[in-house]
Amino acid sequence: MDTVMVFTSKPLETMIEEGGSGHWSANKKRLKKCTYLIATKSNTFSERFPSNREINQGAAFLIGKISNVIDLPMNNRLIIQLSEYAETNIPKSWTGNRNPVAYTNIDKFEAEHSLDITTLEWKKFPTSKAEIKADVRALTVNEAKEGIAKTLGVDPSCIEIIIKA
Repeated sequence: MDTVMVFTSKPLETMIEEGGSGHWSANKKRLKKCTYLIATKSNTFSERFPSNREINQGAAFLIGKISNVIDLPMNNRLIIQLSEYAETNIPKSWTGNRNPVAYTNIDKFEAEHSLDITTLEWKKFPTSKAEIKADVRALTVNEAKEGIAKTLGVDPSCIEIIIKA
């Protein structure tokens, strides 16, 4: 199996902000053997991630070339980093598994969906903050605490920010 398929509510913009497709509970060794990631649309958290409205549930909206798999500091979760990606809209791609991480072969996926991935428009996946956003929105200390707390899954009162100016 050379391809990991994920069922995600997160659109491309969120993946770019997070540095890849992430917060997966999966076997890191198995993921590291994969060459491709296929992201398929889940409507589970559509209120939190309102983009991708033109993509239907279960459709593949992104195919990426995996560059690395990194550990997150909490809950044994992983982020799958990409070197390149192509945006797609391939209906009925999700296999229907209960687990949001599934494995397949890119050849099988291409055959099932009459696709040749070499014809896709591949783009470089942004890897640095400068590539991701040229301008960063100013935050208050409370907004920063809330964002960090949400990322770490803790109460904002547990976050202390020290500014050395």
